[in-house]
Amino acid sequence: MSFYDNIDDDAAGVEDRMASGGQIAPGFYRAKLVGAAEVESKSKGTPGMELTFEVMGGVFDGKEVSDTLWNTDKQFSQDRIKLAMVRLGLRRLNPQTNKLEKVEGKNDFLDCRETEIVIEIVHEPDQHDKAKFWPRIAPNGFHDPNDSKIKDIMAKGGKPRAGGKGDDKGGGTAGSGAKSPPPPPPPSATGTAKKRDVSRL
Repeated sequence: MSFYDNIDDDAAGVEDRMASGGQIAPGFYRAKLVGAAEVESKSKGTPGMELTFEVMGGVFDGKEVSDTLWNTDKQFSQDRIKLAMVRLGLRRLNPQTNKLEKVEGKNDFLDCRETEIVIEIVHEPDQHDKAKFWPRIAPNGFHDPNDSKIKDIMAKGGKPRAGGKGDDKGGGTAGSGAKSPPPPPPPSATGTAKKRDVSRL
């Protein structure tokens, strides 16, 4: 077999993917939930739910990104879990009472697989090597695809919001063809993405 035999002629998105080191670049993406797994921090045993999303469309089509909802007593943690529950249809927000209500047939995030939302990706610095970055979902990065503001963002190519974490890395994504951010160093030779440091949870 020749070195060139398995190289096809499709070069769409090559520049964007290589510009971000093969990682999903910062920006907004249509995505669907493809996995949910209960996890636990190693140091304190903090319970968490690792959600995995698959990007739909654009130059990063089919790429997956995972992020963990940590269940602590902190308001931030509780609010982020509630936001994800509502966006993924696990709970319904009653606008009259401002309370979350159960949704029939939805008892767990696993029941929400294939649900489509818009996620906002940022690049988070590695805990041990500040020169490395990993794609994560922004704290407020679970969005309703039918929201008018989100529709407007997606219509403009899904570029990071002004002042967002990804902005200092330049540009666009979501398959818009806009200039992508400078590349973070690629993952280790093993190809295994490093998990975030949860020692302080």
